[in-house]
Amino acid sequence: MVLLKGKYHFFSNIKYIQYGLVFCLVPLLNAFFQFSIYALAIAILQNIFIILGVIIVSVLVYRNNEYIVYENKITCNTGVLFKKNKTYRMADVTAISLKRSLVSRVFKATQITMHFKCYPQKKLKLLLPADMAQNIADIVLPIQKGERHYQPTGFERTTLAMISANIITTTFFVLYTIDKISDFFGNGVQKIALLQVSALQDILSILLPTSIALLVSLILIFVFLALVISFFDTYGFSVARVGEVIISKGGLITKEERRIHKNAILYSDMRVTPVTRLLRRYPIYIYTGGFKNTGIPILVYKKGGTKNVQKILPEFKLPRNLDKGKGVRKISKFVWRPLSILALLVLIIIVAITINSAVLATLGLLLFLNLVYLLFSFDAFKSEGYCVAKNKTLFLASNKLTTKHLITIYTNDISMKISQTALEATDGRCNIKVSFAGPKAFKVRGVTLFEADKIPLNLFNIDPSPLY
Repeated sequence: MVLLKGKYHFFSNIKYIQYGLVFCLVPLLNAFFQFSIYALAIAILQNIFIILGVIIVSVLVYRNNEYIVYENKITCNTGVLFKKNKTYRMADVTAISLKRSLVSRVFKATQITMHFKCYPQKKLKLLLPADMAQNIADIVLPIQKGERHYQPTGFERTTLAMISANIITTTFFVLYTIDKISDFFGNGVQKIALLQVSALQDILSILLPTSIALLVSLILIFVFLALVISFFDTYGFSVARVGEVIISKGGLITKEERRIHKNAILYSDMRVTPVTRLLRRYPIYIYTGGFKNTGIPILVYKKGGTKNVQKILPEFKLPRNLDKGKGVRKISKFVWRPLSILALLVLIIIVAITINSAVLATLGLLLFLNLVYLLFSFDAFKSEGYCVAKNKTLFLASNKLTTKHLITIYTNDISMKISQTALEATDGRCNIKVSFAGPKAFKVRGVTLFEADKIPLNLFNIDPSPLY
């Protein structure tokens, strides 16, 4: 039985318009180099034919592309000369994202993205009329109006924005934007940006060496831009759980609604970073196989807030300790990398003192960063481990550089790899690596082999009391 049937939004053909504009540049460049009225007239005529061709292709694609929503599947028909028919089972949908940018809201369009548990690397992304996208979301993951369990305000709203700020992504986005704007308006935009950096560098150079002042200036500017973008993205953010569906909404310029099926969640990831340690607020991200919760976390945990998290994730629980899984292990397993880098930096600094003292400031900064890395490596030695909780969830504490991942696993769909080096085999120790559908995996180092052999993979058919 057909529940919905319709066309994509006409703006889904925007790529053909972009291709057409690129092709239009070729006749214009030819006329520019020939520098004649006749060549310009030919170029204008050629551009008219190119534009007409783009319009015809866009109309044909629009008329031949359609989607059909049945009771248990979604079918997408595409192609003009070569027809394609793709079918997706509704039962495989784990999450839906509805994104409406400022331009999309003007033209009443919505980008709907569906994630599937059977295809971790694939997703269905469609640009549809706003009302039809909302109807599809209501059919696939239906919800009713429910209580908002998490809606940060005041300081909690500020901490959410600070935690969600992605400095690396913002850096690439800003540099790419400046480069593209410069292509149209010349190098004036780049000069304005460099003037702002130079002004901040002059202020910081009073306290810091010139080379380090430039680096710190760039970091501060990108941190500020990341915070501004994050404040826009987290505007009006709220999370609720209605039945078996978790729904989150938020955004000022780009509004986004995410719906996640609770039973499809493979694990939750509570991340402890230097920033979250200072704020004493820890973001919680979730993963369903096809859906990876990045950017804005689904929740933010603070001490004593387990019950608030359990309103969204009922099985969530932080164990009191992980001593059962750590056993006896050597600190060298965790600190050998930073110690090796430290020894190398010390040798370079000794050489630089006698040859070129101008680079000592930069080497000092690298030495400081390596000492921070050494400190977090020692923290990994103290905190990494695992346990099986009484509510039949497997809990891992895994460290990657300066970030500690506290993983709560809610599924049996995992694989576990136990590995040993020759030295670890003599001590009866090993490393365990737990993998999920897709590329995600987490490693716990220095576990005793005797304890690792007792980790159950079928968590929902065990008596957890001996392990907790």
